[in-house]
Parts: sequence; C-alpha cells; structure tokens
Amino acid sequence: MPLSFPGSKSGLVHIENPENPIELVGRQEELNTIVKLLKDDRDILVTGAPGAGRHLVIKQAAQEIGARLLSIDCIRASDGESFARLILEAIYSSFGSERSNYVTETLMSLNNDQGQEIFTSIQLKEGFFQARLATNLDKNLVWLAFKEVVSIIQGLVDKTGDQIVVILRQFSHINSWDRKRVWEQEFRQTICSAPDVSYVILGTVADEQLDFTGNDEEKFELVELKPLSRNIINAWVRQTLKTYNLQFNIVDGALDSFLNSVQGHIGEARTLLKRLITDCEKGTQIDREQVDSALTYLLEDFSSIFESLLLMLPYSQIQLLECFAIEPTAKPHSKEYLSKYGLARGGTLQAALKGLQQKGLIYGAERDHQITLPLFAYWIKRNKLNKQTETFF
Repeated sequence: MPLSFPGSKSGLVHIENPENPIELVGRQEELNTIVKLLKDDRDILVTGAPGAGRHLVIKQAAQEIGARLLSIDCIRASDGESFARLILEAIYSSFGSERSNYVTETLMSLNNDQGQEIFTSIQLKEGFFQARLATNLDKNLVWLAFKEVVSIIQGLVDKTGDQIVVILRQFSHINSWDRKRVWEQEFRQTICSAPDVSYVILGTVADEQLDFTGNDEEKFELVELKPLSRNIINAWVRQTLKTYNLQFNIVDGALDSFLNSVQGHIGEARTLLKRLITDCEKGTQIDREQVDSALTYLLEDFSSIFESLLLMLPYSQIQLLECFAIEPTAKPHSKEYLSKYGLARGGTLQAALKGLQQKGLIYGAERDHQITLPLFAYWIKRNKLNKQTETFF
C-alpha cells in the first residue's frame, strides 16, 4: 500500500516501496488533466524525458476511468504492412481470448468480399483463433487490410461497451516511411471519428512542436511532464527511506548531493535510491560519500549502455552533448561558446541541436539545452574531464 502525503501544489505526492509496483510521484495535476481529457474523448500528446513517467500516467488515468489500453510501439513499423500488423497485435494483446473470435471472424470475412486471401487464421487453443495478415499482398490490399484493422477498434467498443485508449510510442517515426503522411492521417481520422476511442502519443521533449495537421476535430491536447521540483523529490525520497529506517545525513550535504545528481528526473531518482537502499544498513544515516559511491557504481553499470548510445550518434551531436554536460547554455550559437568549445558554426550546429532534441536527449533553450538524462550527463562530463586530465599529463 503506497504512502501519500501533502507535498505539491497539485495535491498528494505518492510514495512507493521501490520493491513494489511503481506509483506516480508528483504528477497529480497532470493525471487530473489527462483523466478529464479522456473522459471527453480527446486525443492527447504527452511529452517528457525518457523515464519521466509518460506511460505510467496514461496507464493510471485509464484505470481511473475504466478504459482499456492498446499500446503500439511505432519504432517497429517500417512500412504500412508492419504498422497494420502492430495494431492487430495490440488488439489481440489487449482483448486476449475475450474477443478473439469476434476480431478473427470480422477480419476473415473481408477475404470473402474481396475474393482473395488478405488474412489467414491460426488456432491458438481449442475454440480460439487469431487472424494474421497474409504475406505477399499488393499495396492496395495492404491498405484495405490496414483500414479494416483500425476500424475494428470501434467495433470492439460497440461489443464491450469499454472506452479504448490507444497509446502510440514514437509515433513520429512512421513519417520516415510515410512521407506524405497518408497512413498517419487515415489512422488519426478513423480514431477521431470513433466514439469512446482516444489516442495518446508519447512524445519526446521536442515533440510538442510537431505539426500534426488536420481539422479542428483532429487536434490533440498537449500535456507536458516537466522535471519535478526539488521539494517534491526531497519529500518523496525522505518518506521512502523511512520505510527502510534510513535517512540522509543532512549535515554533510548527502541529500543535496542526491538531489543535484537526479535533477528532478523521477526515473533516475528511483534508480539511485534503490542502489542506496541496497548498499546501506537499516537504521543508519546515508552520508555524502555513500551517495557518491552509489552514483559511481551506477555509472559503471550503465557505461556500456551509454557508450552504445553515443556510438549511434554522429560526431557533431556527441561533441554538443559533451559541451552541454559540462556547461549547459541557452545560447550555443554565441561567439564565446563556439570559441570556447571549438564548435562548428551555422547549419552543422543547428542540425546537431535539432537531432538531439528529436531523439529526446536535450531540452530546448528554455532549459539551457540541458541533457534530459542526468546520469547520462554526469557520465559524459566525468569521462570528458578524465580524458582532458589524461591528455594534460
């Protein structure tokens, strides 16, 4: 049972035992907004840094209104056919055997109407079948299948009486192959016209500026998950530690070190807190040296992941990340900053900024282009400074 206590202007801050299912922390205001929007059958864009709790707040909102979730990771879609397969997969995953036969029979009936096999059927267990998209379909049949798969979502609403919330992860990725946005618009228009069906796009910190063109009925509502305040993280971490008979040594700055390390990022705050709880004995005080030690171990654990992430980036973006890790700035184009860090001028810098924002790795100028993942920033800064020291000696 999660503890809760007053701690934010938005209401209660939820506290969880790190070993139990994760609860929302400090997002009551955003949760209330999303619940209201879903009740009104609105479509939503939720933006925030990776690990900020975008999926969690949608899941909580859906539970509060009794809606069913369909989750689609669009990074797995490489064309219209794979997009259709992902939607169908999400439908079966959400409804399971409960409506399996209805979905299968509806889709298989399309074969009879067209006189050509568009869907195939497989038996999972006695009495239950699932439809699969047939292989080697021409473009026209893939398009027909896609439209049918999207339309069947409303049919499930009519059958069950449930509201459905479709969660789209990395939705902007489909524009890499859907250049004319034909598939995107068909999907959005069908969902928007369906009563009791909403879609939620989980976007990066840059996606709030995406141009999802459409008529007034297709507009989405923006909900931004900003980094949490120090007061909220402070209250949450101290209350959580009490359940383990632990507390920070306030005198030596242990709590400040913790708060400075996580920079309001609740996902990384949880990760660092779990490490501290594992390392420290119950009934003791956590001092600054233990916080620094836990942070060092975490960075070592994540080093291979961080290195792999850097390997996927062009050099101009890596160079810019190193600069922002050491000195965030709202004015990377200034002569002083360019000269200090040896950055390229003009289009190269602008392209690197745009690329990092689209990947969700940095905030905009309003937050001094800080790196959205504090532990990643700390790791980059430490490695960069270590290399400079090695070069000096």
